[in-house]
Parts: sequence; C-alpha cells; structure tokens
Amino acid sequence: MVHASHRERGDAGVIALILVLLLLISGGAYWLWYKNQHNGNIAALSICSTLSLSQGSSEGAAGTIYKHAVITNTGTTSCVLAGYPAVFMLGGGGTQVGAGAAVNSLYPVTNITLAPGGEAHAIVAYPQQANFPAGECSAIGSTMKLYVPGTTTALTAPWSDYSCPGFSATALQAGS
Repeated sequence: MVHASHRERGDAGVIALILVLLLLISGGAYWLWYKNQHNGNIAALSICSTLSLSQGSSEGAAGTIYKHAVITNTGTTSCVLAGYPAVFMLGGGGTQVGAGAAVNSLYPVTNITLAPGGEAHAIVAYPQQANFPAGECSAIGSTMKLYVPGTTTALTAPWSDYSCPGFSATALQAGS
C-alpha cells in the first residue's frame, strides 16, 4: 500500500511539471509572436498621449447624421488606441450640453497601432433635432469634447451639433 501512494504522488508531480513546462513554452512562443508583430519595438506599444481631434466625413440616413471624430497621433512615436471614447458636446461657455454619447456596439473593440501622423476614428451618431419635441434635445453645442480610452486629457474640436436621444459613438476604428 505504501508504494502505491508514493507512486500516485510521483505521477501527479510529473503531470504538474509537464503542465508548468507547457505553460512556459507557450508563453515564450506568444512573446516571440507578439514581439515580431510589433517589429521588436515593444516600447512603441504605449497608450497614445499626443493626439488631436478633428471632424472627418459625415453622412445622413433615416433622421441621423453620422460624423467621423478623427483622432490623429501628433507624437513622434507609434502608440496604441482601443475602446470607446467618451464624447460630449459643449456650449459656447465650455459647459456640457445634453447627455454624453452612449456606446454604439456596431464595431468590435480592436487594438489600433498609430504611427506618427496616423489616424483612427469613432463614428458619432447625431439624431436630427427636428425629429424630437421641443426641449428633448440639448441646446446646440459648439465644441466636441472627447476622451480617448486610457487617457485623462480631453481632446476638443469645433463642432456644431445637438445632443438628442440616440446620441452615440462607436468603438475606435483605424483610418479616418
């Protein structure tokens, strides 16, 4: 009996050792793949901190105007963006008008690597104010205030729109 008990503990130890080795090997393989995907420049994968905001293309459909909020990397190194921006409209005095943009899950969240001068965008949906009863939309805003995920500094750009029910923003996508 004593010999069987020692053998079972020995077998469990060997299995645990094999699992640890497999985890180490797969982790090392992942690291090499990750490093290769980013040309060995792991430092370039920092969150973007030197950015600007501008208004890109727009189009309308079914009572809503869709505008691209374009974010440009104005820094000198590559960086990464991902997620949903927090978007607000500001009035002439710089105070928020209406509610912030809701999350629009039209696109999945993906990591976007921006080279210097590179661009990403979120599509911001503005339901047309004329389709709502008086008082349901905000006063017209004159500036967009946008927080990129992972940052604490707001980006702003001149922007003339209302915040109405259905005001929303998609996850950031590559390009303008």
